[in-house]
Amino acid sequence: MAGIDDRFVVRGGVGYRILRSETDALVAEVGADWTSEARIAGPTETYFGTRALLSYERTLSATSRFESDVEVLENLEDTEDLRVNWISSVSASLTSVLALQLGYELAYDRQPVVVLVEGAPFEFDETDTKLTTSVVLNF
Repeated sequence: MAGIDDRFVVRGGVGYRILRSETDALVAEVGADWTSEARIAGPTETYFGTRALLSYERTLSATSRFESDVEVLENLEDTEDLRVNWISSVSASLTSVLALQLGYELAYDRQPVVVLVEGAPFEFDETDTKLTTSVVLNF
């Protein structure tokens, strides 16, 4: 969230399970939200928006799985302000409670935050990416 110090979201919607089998699950969600963004410089932005999500999970083996989510967020007060989040991960269980996870996240913002740096405008990148590794505890 380049240029965003804090983001608070109130969200509601509905979901539908499109596919559910022994190895695959696919879920779609749609909804509406209210967002308040405290930017690192400038005023706090608040707006109403819409959300669509497609979530897929694949069991690779008895101890591993793949997950991927694509989320599209639209600002209804400024429809040029579109955000897309894509998160994918692979996890492998080491024990019944311990797993390792490798993930990749991509966050796209069509209208990134612009701040003044020494009097000149600086625009954050439209795309942020993260490669993550995690130790997961399952209870």
